[in-house]
Amino acid sequence: MKCVVVLLLAAVAVRADVRDALRSSRQALVLPQQLGLQLQRPQQLQLVAQPLLLRQQQAPQLQLQEPLLQPDLQPAFQQQAFQPAFQPAQQRSEPFWRILKHTQETDPAGFYRFSIETENGIRQEEEGTVSNVGSNSESTAKQGSYSYTAPDGTPISVRYVADENGFRPVGEHLPTPPPIPEAILRSLEQNAREEAQGINYEK
Repeated sequence: MKCVVVLLLAAVAVRADVRDALRSSRQALVLPQQLGLQLQRPQQLQLVAQPLLLRQQQAPQLQLQEPLLQPDLQPAFQQQAFQPAFQPAQQRSEPFWRILKHTQETDPAGFYRFSIETENGIRQEEEGTVSNVGSNSESTAKQGSYSYTAPDGTPISVRYVADENGFRPVGEHLPTPPPIPEAILRSLEQNAREEAQGINYEK
């Protein structure tokens, strides 16, 4: 019972303390106008635009690297350069020789003759006759000669005849066939005489 009374007394004391504290706080909260005080309005903040100084930055320097060597790829097919069909004549290393003499004669009937001689000793003469001029059986019978000096200094001279039997040259430097044996030569002569007499041994 005593404990209850003590607790009640303590609660009343605490309540009185709280009431006194509230009264003191109300007295402190007196409006400034009642006291004759004028409150100053807070100053307005003025925003002044200040120039923003930006530090100039240097542009980054680009470092150029050396280009990588690329392999030279050649196509499998390469177009060939155009070459004209006509090729200019190459320069001759041999000297040119002057023509010292040149004659030429022709006849409407088909006879002709010519001769030529050059500075380096070449000579040629020829004469001939053209038979059946302008027809399909046209043929030429000619004879002549030519001479020159070989590179080793040997003089070369050739006489020739050309007709329907072919070209027949004669010269000391040309090889000659071996002579016909005498017995065969007599037999050929005998056969020629008998054919001329009309003797025929064939059956």
